[in-house]
Amino acid sequence: MRNLLVFMLFASLFGCINVEQLQPVARYAVFCVLVPEDSVVAASVVRIIRVGERFTTDSLTVPGADVLLTNEIGDRLRLVYNARQRRYVATNQSFVKVNQRYRLVISFSDSKPMTASCTVPDVAPVLQLTGQVINDDYSFSAQWQDNPNRRNQYKLSPTLSAEANPNASGPLGGTATATPTSMVLFVSWDDSSASYLYVNDELTQTGQVLQRDGTIRRLSDVKKLILTLSLLNADRLFLDYDRLSLKQNGTEDDLLTRFSEPIELPSNIENGLGVFCAYSRSTVKIQVK
Repeated sequence: MRNLLVFMLFASLFGCINVEQLQPVARYAVFCVLVPEDSVVAASVVRIIRVGERFTTDSLTVPGADVLLTNEIGDRLRLVYNARQRRYVATNQSFVKVNQRYRLVISFSDSKPMTASCTVPDVAPVLQLTGQVINDDYSFSAQWQDNPNRRNQYKLSPTLSAEANPNASGPLGGTATATPTSMVLFVSWDDSSASYLYVNDELTQTGQVLQRDGTIRRLSDVKKLILTLSLLNADRLFLDYDRLSLKQNGTEDDLLTRFSEPIELPSNIENGLGVFCAYSRSTVKIQVK
């Protein structure tokens, strides 16, 4: 009777569990963004930090992986580990192109390969960029050409750089003369009736125009003021990851600890975590003083 009960217990347990559906725990994470305008292709591969685990930078980096990129016509680009940068890099000699689909395969000696695919969006040209400085206040307006008949997602990054007068009271500190202009995330799409912007979590129907204002410190010491605008036409995964990673970690540079448990970041990596995504960049500069 006892043996029968034990048999029934094991039978019920195995009857409730499908062993084939059990998923292995991810061991590694990757962050790789393809940009046609960049001269280098880079991928960061890190070990996932478990809850309560003590770690160092060296213990998180993974130098022994094989990182391979392929495009839809079979061209291959192998990334090599750079110990100083703690990431895998390769020279981008026209390998990354707009409107092409790429596949990333990262192989390990002790784990299943991580794989992912993404398509590089087309460039969205900046049509007009204007800026002015009145007293100590500056403002700028940007207008760009939205790609028609598709859902487009952008990230706008404006920066100011200044050149000091010879008689300035002290060093300007590079771009520190302007109040920081945070990057702006928004998304637009064509629904045959209107275009929308997703700006700072507020949905507004304003077309493809964005205005920003700020204040210049020590404007009298500034000889030349240059406004640089970078417009990124990105895929949705890049924007979601960028926004959520800053929310979780509070910094753009803390890549190694982005994948510490609990992990709330989006992922499109098979057999691992992280993102493989792309954007195209348009850059325009104007002198506002």
